[in-house]
Amino acid sequence: MDTEPKTEPQVIPFEPSKLSDDDFAKIFSDERLWKNERFKELNAKAKEGEKLSKLQQEANENKLLEEKKYQELIDSQKKKIEELESSVSQVKLEGLIRNEAQKLGVIDPDVVIKLIDRAGIKTNEDGSMLGISEAVKSLTDSKPYLIGTQSVNLGTGTNPSGGGNASPRFKLSQLQDASFYQANEKEITEALKNNQVENDMNVGK
Repeated sequence: MDTEPKTEPQVIPFEPSKLSDDDFAKIFSDERLWKNERFKELNAKAKEGEKLSKLQQEANENKLLEEKKYQELIDSQKKKIEELESSVSQVKLEGLIRNEAQKLGVIDPDVVIKLIDRAGIKTNEDGSMLGISEAVKSLTDSKPYLIGTQSVNLGTGTNPSGGGNASPRFKLSQLQDASFYQANEKEITEALKNNQVENDMNVGK
């Protein structure tokens, strides 16, 4: 008796691309998936990746914070250096003004330092200063009383040896105003001779 050959059951290949969203939902709802060793391995790697990502984010945030603090420190030190350089430059400028004033025979160089117009004074990149001589000369030309053989006694309140009213008629700060000086030049000159200019700028103290 002939026997019919046995036929192997047909195996349909699994094609994940053909799975619908509902199929995926069913797969992930199946408890067997969570017990699968391969899935456990992938799930553990995913959690480790998430942990590493969080650590990296925290490291980046800390780095940004440290960079910000470092930049703030740099800016603070830079500001202090600039303030120090400005202070040194100011002292240097006043010293040069004083020297130029003394060369011209100014009675009180400190008065020149207070009254001088510094708009035309420039500082080069090498630290040298230009325009000081011109500024001092311009001031003494406009206020010739600054040059003399006796000191300008501002606001002493004492009656000078030639008479005159001891009460102040002008303030030193007023003399800085060119328009005011020009309008009252005669009276100011007389007041200076009679010690009637009050020193309200602490010059020479």
